[in-house]
Amino acid sequence: MKKGRKARNERFNWPASLEKTLFESPLYAGCSSIFRRAKPGNEIHRDALFWMPLLARTMGTRENETCDALVGDIKVQDTGEGPIPYLEITDGKDSGSPRDVPFADLVLDMGFLEQRVIGRAPSEPLFPELIPQGPGKRRSAAFTDRFSYYRQSIKVYRARIDFHSFRGNVETDLKNMAGINQAWIDELIGHESIIRRSEGERYTKRILLPILRRLVNAIEIKADLSHLRYLGTRGVAAPKRDAELARHVALAEKEMKKKAKPIG
Repeated sequence: MKKGRKARNERFNWPASLEKTLFESPLYAGCSSIFRRAKPGNEIHRDALFWMPLLARTMGTRENETCDALVGDIKVQDTGEGPIPYLEITDGKDSGSPRDVPFADLVLDMGFLEQRVIGRAPSEPLFPELIPQGPGKRRSAAFTDRFSYYRQSIKVYRARIDFHSFRGNVETDLKNMAGINQAWIDELIGHESIIRRSEGERYTKRILLPILRRLVNAIEIKADLSHLRYLGTRGVAAPKRDAELARHVALAEKEMKKKAKPIG
C-alpha cells in the first residue's frame, strides 16, 4: 500500500460504467442549452468542456498541456502513411513532457481541426474560453472548476477519479494490448524512462508519429459517440465557427465577472 504523499496524490482510473455515463451524458448526447449542460435536450456545444475529456481519454495528455496550448502548437507531419495532425508539447511537468502527440481519428472525425484550428492565427489560444486565472494565470484552472461542477451535476464525481485519471486509463489500456512497446507508451504519455530515451534515438519523427497514431487509435472510449461525427466540409473552417468561439468567450468572461462581484 502506498503511504504518505504518494497515497494522498494517488488517483484511480475511470471505471467503464462511469466513463460510459460521462460520455453518454447530455454534454455529448445533447443538452437543454449552453446554460443547462447537465439537462437532456437537443443542443451540443463543442467548447472546451466538450473537447478536453475526449482529448485526454485518447491522447493521455495532462490538463495544462491542452488547456494552455496555442493554435500554432497543432502541427501536421507528412509521412508515408499520409499527413498526421499532432499536438507539439514543448514544455511541461518534467523532463519527459516535451513530445509530439497525434490526434485520434475519433476526435478528428468530430471536426476538431475545423472547429478549433483551421483558419485561426497561430498565436491564438486553442481554447480562448478558458480565461487565465489563479496565481500562475493558467487556463487549466478555469477548466478544472468547470469539469468538477459538471461531474457533480451528472453524479459521476468520485474521490480520486478526475481529469488526470484519463492518463491512467490510456496507459492501462495500452499495456493490456499485445505487441505494444513500453517505450512507445512512455513516449505518448510523457513519462521519462531509459527505455523511452533509448528507443527514441532510433526513430525520426516521420517514423515515430505513425506508431503513436496507431496507439491513440487503438484506444476505445466505452460509449456510443457515432452521432458526433462532423458532417461539414473537411479541411476548411466550420461555418459560424468564429461566432461560436466569440460566444463561448463572452459567456466565460461574464461568468468571471459574476464570480469577482462582491457578495452583498
